[in-house]
Amino acid sequence: MNLREYQTASRATAIYPRDRALEYCVLGLISEVGELAGKLKKSIRDGTPEDVLREQILDELGDCLWYCAQIATEKDAKILAGPPASTGLRSLVAPRIATLGSLSGVLGCNIAHWSSLTIAGELPRLVHQIAYIATAFGSSLESVLDRNIAKLASRQRRGVLQGEGDGR
Repeated sequence: MNLREYQTASRATAIYPRDRALEYCVLGLISEVGELAGKLKKSIRDGTPEDVLREQILDELGDCLWYCAQIATEKDAKILAGPPASTGLRSLVAPRIATLGSLSGVLGCNIAHWSSLTIAGELPRLVHQIAYIATAFGSSLESVLDRNIAKLASRQRRGVLQGEGDGR
């Protein structure tokens, strides 16, 4: 699945108030980046097994991409990737997550003044960081997209799109 296909497919799972869509989506993105950082932080503290950490990180990356796709859709923009990701180095994952946090924070600070141009400029940078982190965990952007859509489709079939928890 490519980004354009993902943006279209993910829209079927978008449940939020349309009158506050951008605010909701940006806050959701910031929240997901925080969850991503939390998974990595806890793995350092607790010594999470590599296979478990990989699954957790890839799931959170998919959630970040979902919010990027919704932000793009709300502004009638296309979600595009930044420059191709080189093979991600694990030693650079934490700084890349911090960069994701900074970029999503920039979007949040300017929420009232957003334009499609701003979205078009920032989203590829976010997607590039996500792709880099995915490669550092032995995956790819496309695999993260496929995995996320499968998870969302399962939740939709079971009627649990809304709610909380990774294990819904």
